[in-house]
Order: sequence, then C-alpha cells, then structure tokens
Amino acid sequence: MRMLLSVLLAIVTLTASAPSDTRAKDSAVFEPASCPFALPSGLVDGDGVTCGYLTTPMFHGEDSVTTALLAVARLSSTLSNPAPEPLVLLLGGPGQELETVLPAFAPGAAISYRSLLERQDVILLEQRGIGYSEPSLACPFDTVGGVDASEILLSTDDPVVAFGDCAEGLRAEGIDLEAFDSIQIAADVDALRRALGYERIDLLGISYGSRMVLTVMRDFPASVRSAVLASPLPLQANVVAGQVIGFDNALDRLLASCAARVDCADRFPDVDSALSDAVDRLTAEPFTVSGAHPITGEPVEILVDGTVFLEILYVATFIGPLLQFVPALISGVVEGNNVVLETLAPYTQILTTGVSLGANYVINCNEEFGQTDAGVISANVAKADVRPELRSGDFAGGSDTFPICNEIGVTPAAPTENAAVASDIPTLIVSGEYDPITPPVYGDLAATTLPNSVIVVIDGVSHDPLSTSGSCGFAIVADFLTDPTRAPETSCADDTPIEFFIGAE
Repeated sequence: MRMLLSVLLAIVTLTASAPSDTRAKDSAVFEPASCPFALPSGLVDGDGVTCGYLTTPMFHGEDSVTTALLAVARLSSTLSNPAPEPLVLLLGGPGQELETVLPAFAPGAAISYRSLLERQDVILLEQRGIGYSEPSLACPFDTVGGVDASEILLSTDDPVVAFGDCAEGLRAEGIDLEAFDSIQIAADVDALRRALGYERIDLLGISYGSRMVLTVMRDFPASVRSAVLASPLPLQANVVAGQVIGFDNALDRLLASCAARVDCADRFPDVDSALSDAVDRLTAEPFTVSGAHPITGEPVEILVDGTVFLEILYVATFIGPLLQFVPALISGVVEGNNVVLETLAPYTQILTTGVSLGANYVINCNEEFGQTDAGVISANVAKADVRPELRSGDFAGGSDTFPICNEIGVTPAAPTENAAVASDIPTLIVSGEYDPITPPVYGDLAATTLPNSVIVVIDGVSHDPLSTSGSCGFAIVADFLTDPTRAPETSCADDTPIEFFIGAE
C-alpha cells in the first residue's frame, strides 16, 4: 500500500570506536561542475550556489575498485564572513532527490530554508544511488518531474515481480546493491567534509536524514560540531512495526484537540466514533474521486473504498497543512458530503514524489524491513490496541513489502545498525506534535543516549516540523547553531495551535 511505500520510521547502547585508519584515509575527490539541477528562479549557478561531484569509494574502508559519483550543491551564506563550519543538510526518504529541496532556498519561497544561510554555508549532498548521482538505483517505474512513482508501480500486475526485475537489472549492470546503506552514506558525508577541506561540520537531517546524521555522529564523532534531528528516526526504533501505532496515536491526539476546542467539538461532536462509520460506508459503497494532481495539475481518478480512505486520512495527518481538515474529512463522509474527501484524495499521489523507489526499497529492506517481519507488525498492533479499522491486513500488514525485499535480496543490516547511538555531541531534536511516522516519542527515545540533547515538540504540526511551522522551527535551529552549548529559545513551539476547518453548517 502507499503508506508503507514511503517508509519513508530495551535500548542497546552502542559504544562506537573511532574510525579505522583505513577508513579515515579513503580517497575522495570533489570536482566543481555546472549545476545539473533545474535551479529555481532567484538561484543562479555560480552566484550564491555552486555545484560539483564527489568521487568516493563504493565501499569505504576497503580496497574498493569501484567508485560512486555524488552530486553536491553548495549554497553560500548571506553573511560576508560566515561561520567556518558549513551546515550539511541530509534529506529523507530514503531516496529523496536533492532537487526537491532547492526551491526552498530561493528568495521569496513559500516554504523557506533561507534562514539557514544567515549563519553559514549550506551543503546538499545527494544520497548515493539517486537523482544525478551515479550509479543510479532508478527502476523502470521511477520517474521525475512531479509524478508519484508509487502510482505507476501500483498499477502494475505484480509489484513484487516489478521490483525483482529491477534488482536483477541493476545487478546485470554491475551494481552491487550491498553498497547502499547508512554506513556507506555516512562515510560519504565525512569524505565530502575532507574533500572540501573542513575540519568540522554541522549536520541537519530530516526524517530518514536524521538516521544518517546519527550514523555520522557514531562513526565520525570528531567531525561533527553539532547535530539537528528533525522528525527524528533513531536507529533502535522499529519504524515499520510502529507505523500504524504512530498513526493511531496521532489520530488520538488530533481528535482530542478537536474535542477540546468549542467550535470544533460543536461542529463535529462524535468525530472519533464517526471514523469507523466512514470506513464502513466507503467499504460498502466506494466513491470515485475525479480531481487534479496537486503538483502536475493532470487529471486523476481515485476509487475510494475503506482502505483508500484510511490512506487519505494518513496523508492528511502526515502533511502538516492538511491537519486542519481531518475532522471535516471524517464527518463529511458520514454526512454524505464528500467535498473535503474530493479535495484531499489527490494528495495520496504525492507521498513518494521526488523519491527514488529503487533506492528507497534497497535501503529500507536492509535497515528497516530487515529488522522485523509481518508477525512482529501484527503483534505490535494487537498489543497497542489500535483502532480496529487500522488492523486490516491491507492497511497494516504491508503484504507486498516483505516479498519485495525477498526479491531484491539485500543482506539485512547487522544488529549493531539498529542499536542506539550514544554521543555527547550537542544535538537539537525537533518533532511535530501530530507526526504519525516519526512521532515525538522517537525524539525521547533518541535523547536517552544523547546526554547533550534538547528536545522540542512543535505544537500544531506533523512530519517535517521545520518546513511546516512557519518561521518557528528554523528560528529554533538558528539559535541552537549559534551556540550549541546552551539551550535555544523555544517558546514559539507552543504558539502554533491548529485552526480546525469547520466549513459550512
């Protein structure tokens, strides 16, 4: 199902040794080049943004005869005398393409990352295997330009066969899929640091990117001045087994917030119980939505049954600006008013837009699905007593995912790759109150072995709280990076409550 396609997240403390001399002396070379990305208006190649490629060993710490070519974009600080350490931004997915975040650095962007440039340069490193990096793990059904590859994949007769054929084709090209995991990506980050001549770097990781940050902190601690984990994914969290539980808990918090607001409670007095009624209604009488793709504007048709309705509800919980519509979405279906449903359904098309599904599955089959199985998912869901409608095999089981991983055939990560990272590096942990996939409890979990960490939960937002909290999240990050040894100003995190959409009576 679409939700599990985007996974896209007792504590065992791992005491990491310093990187070996062999790893530290890996050869890596950075070569400037014209930006291969489509730069948004306001960003000019050579003026504020420069690009290039990092050539790095395919397997760090070994006598690797093969190399990876990784695309890099460096955005210049708006200061004439910026801080000596750059901020390296690591994106999510896994498999999110660098090109997807560049518009956020353009002047006047609706969602702006430009405040990150007010202290230091920002460096974007494309993960190995995706986008403009080589070799590419793109499958035939992976696309670019705003099209959600998962929709193409799900239209095939057998997604398991499609991924198996993709993996076979990649190996036939001489690509060793074992080279694509967080260990190697973290070593790429440190190789980039050395190739660019920096003594230390600051790190900011979003969602899966936070797992990469933690791995760099573990494997290359002397290289990191400070770290920011946004929508944190600690290595020890079983994100696959916890995904439905996180969604259920997010719904609990969101619907409780509605009940605590007089206007929302008056308009939607029984919205929690109405959820089950909405699923039953659409299971019995599926509804076809005709709408436009939120990015491309192309027409889409979606047959909404009970399971697809839960996917729409998940997307509305996952994407922060859509949170306000959740009570109206649920109640509208029960009342026979599908206006909100028709508005939100097309957003199910965009969860994996800009994400390489080939890379996403290769890495997740190694690190996330490799540490669990369908039985663990079912047991966790039963133990947590989640809503009955979320327990269905179609929604909660990820029925295709484990067969897909079997077909791809990568070796599951060693147990140490799913053990907590212990570090005294100053760390800021930022969660969204309603995040259904990397919930605030993951921030608490990560902090258990990060004694110099600060936890911030931003009210009224969900996944990727930095992008969806106005200026608040980035202001907290900026204050932290100015002096990571002191607690940042976080009062704005309590000032962003949801204004629920009530609609017409």
